[in-house]
Amino acid sequence: AAPGAAVFADSNEISDMAVLAEVHTAATENELQSAVSAAAENDVITITAGFEITASIVLDKPVTVTAQDGVVLTTAIADAFVLSNGAVLDGIKMELTEKSVSQAVTMQSGSTMTGCEITGLYTLGDAEVSRAITVSPGAVGVVIENNIFTALRQPAYINNQAEVTISGNTVSGTRGFVVASGSDASITGNTFADNALDVAFVESNGQPSNYGEKMAEISAANNGCFMEDQVAKVTAKDGVFVVDSTSPNMLLGNAVAVAAAGSVISLEPGTYHGVTTIKNSVTLKGTEGTNVGLLNVQADNVTLDGLNFVTVDNATGYYYSVIVGGVDGVCIQ
Repeated sequence: AAPGAAVFADSNEISDMAVLAEVHTAATENELQSAVSAAAENDVITITAGFEITASIVLDKPVTVTAQDGVVLTTAIADAFVLSNGAVLDGIKMELTEKSVSQAVTMQSGSTMTGCEITGLYTLGDAEVSRAITVSPGAVGVVIENNIFTALRQPAYINNQAEVTISGNTVSGTRGFVVASGSDASITGNTFADNALDVAFVESNGQPSNYGEKMAEISAANNGCFMEDQVAKVTAKDGVFVVDSTSPNMLLGNAVAVAAAGSVISLEPGTYHGVTTIKNSVTLKGTEGTNVGLLNVQADNVTLDGLNFVTVDNATGYYYSVIVGGVDGVCIQ
């Protein structure tokens, strides 16, 4: 041993100085509830057989519930698991047997759900609400990582003032994560397929959006996912802001107002009337059928690419398409 290091004569001395976590097993709902009640901090409860959860399992201490490979739980109730205070749900597979389950799991402060798989019965267009997770208002230290969510209206609903990390999840056949304004969600490395929308940021209690200016950045950090901020009225996809003249939540003026320097704003085909003032170094990129009115450029290093100017549509009385004054590096191509 190095000078000053502790030296133990035998294993008894080691065991006297450390409390080892205990491993419990459960093969029925009653056994799981009993194991949770008996568990001490840092204990692990392993589910060894599938069963139906008919009453909430409340994990309000730092214990981990996991399952052996191939074990599948079922439930038709809300709050099959309620997690808080260091509780971890790890590697659980659960199937919802009803279309309408407000949330299979409620997550409160200090809870983690990792490596789990939750599957519902939702198909796009259904009216029923089914969620894998609801994160409680004001919850902090919540982690949702490396899970698989399939056939649910929402993989998770993140309430106002919640602080949550959402990373490495795979989501398909849903209407996407719903994240309330005023929350603080870190969203990275998630993969989405066949969703109506991948992430929706929604108004809650009159709180302003925390996400509008970061939309393109968040999309790029999540494999180019499609996301909509219904408060800031901006949308991003494939790592760029996207606007659509027919959508009330995809406004050109709003995207130009919030986009950070260096951002790309992609304009869908359509006609964008009126005057748009550009005060940041952004690129406006159009395609065939993208018609714009007057653009007032008040920032350096702005690029206008592939736009069709329609001054005849302008109600402003101007007879030109672009104003550039007192700025440098403007490219019109």
